Amino acid sequence: LTIWFISFPISLLLTPPIS
Repeated sequence: LTIWFISFPISLLLTPPIS
């Protein structure tokens, strides 16, 4: 669970928002 909570926000940060 800890890994999920860490990897999820990181993946959002690594993925640039396409607008």
